[in-house]
Amino acid sequence: MFTFETIDDVIWMRLLNDVTPTDEALYLDLLGRVAARQDPFALVSIIDISGGVVTHATRREQNLWFKRNRDQLGRLCWGMARVRPNVDPARNDDAFVRAVPFPTRRLLREEDVPPLLSQWRAAYAESTS
Repeated sequence: MFTFETIDDVIWMRLLNDVTPTDEALYLDLLGRVAARQDPFALVSIIDISGGVVTHATRREQNLWFKRNRDQLGRLCWGMARVRPNVDPARNDDAFVRAVPFPTRRLLREEDVPPLLSQWRAAYAESTS
């Protein structure tokens, strides 16, 4: 199930349990809303799926979205924490890290997100002042 909420300047996205076509449509809709933002923000993506898969079509749309919005994301997104409790920490994610124009880190636990966001928020504020 896909859910999202915005708390202050952080967009929290959660994909938990089973993935459905409705979840994928909601996710792609949220990407459109993120692209329309004019204020700085961070993203937190929590993925812990037990059933179903994200389709190739959705992954393709997501990749195209990142390419289309790269410049804007580089200006406004001050970080993306990716919580993946079931992904081996040794698994390489260098390609994604290099592809995005903002700081990003994969974490195992959601409780590790707030201190990381605090660091990134301070660095962004310093870089834009």
